[in-house]
Amino acid sequence: MKRSRPRDVLRLALVACCLLPKRQRRQLMRRVFLSYLNSSGANRGARREAVEMSQAWRTLKHSVAYSHLASKPHPHPGRSGRPTRRRGFTLIELMLVVVIIGALAAMVVPRLAGRSEEARRGIAQADIKGNLALALRLYEVDNGRYPSSEQGLAALVSKPAGAPAPKNWKGPYLEQPPMDPWQRPYNYHYPGSHPPQDYDLFSFGPDGTASEDDIGNWTP
Repeated sequence: MKRSRPRDVLRLALVACCLLPKRQRRQLMRRVFLSYLNSSGANRGARREAVEMSQAWRTLKHSVAYSHLASKPHPHPGRSGRPTRRRGFTLIELMLVVVIIGALAAMVVPRLAGRSEEARRGIAQADIKGNLALALRLYEVDNGRYPSSEQGLAALVSKPAGAPAPKNWKGPYLEQPPMDPWQRPYNYHYPGSHPPQDYDLFSFGPDGTASEDDIGNWTP
């Protein structure tokens, strides 16, 4: 029977050490290298061979550890370092969200509706006391008088043909016939019935009829 050489015994011991725990692996490797050095006479060639075997062992150990880590799945960790799991909304949570949105809508929508009506009244007052008043004033400066009730605000857009004919019409003073925020024409009367205003310029407001909510150049 052929006798095993110390080098072959050392190689078998290196392979066997891969299956042992870390602490036992170090102890066994230390004993194997010492026995190999003693059996080979501790000459220079044996020591060099022991160093080479030690380097081979380290390479084998790292390759085994790397292959072990590569075989494990790596889930995406969260902030805590643990794998995160996606969680959907439950039916109760969705119902709570719908109830909250409905309650907010019930509180906000009526207020917005009131605000929009106030905004329309503000636009009407700005037209009556601002843009339209300025256009009528320019017409009066050029022609010496305001348009008649029959001529109306159309005299600010195109030159009226009926009496009293304007003497020095330099319009148009407006690009188109003015409409109130409720898409109805503004009402105009000259001479007016609300002194000290020279004319009456007003809108019937949201109801479209003469009432207390009318917006005119005599109202505050």
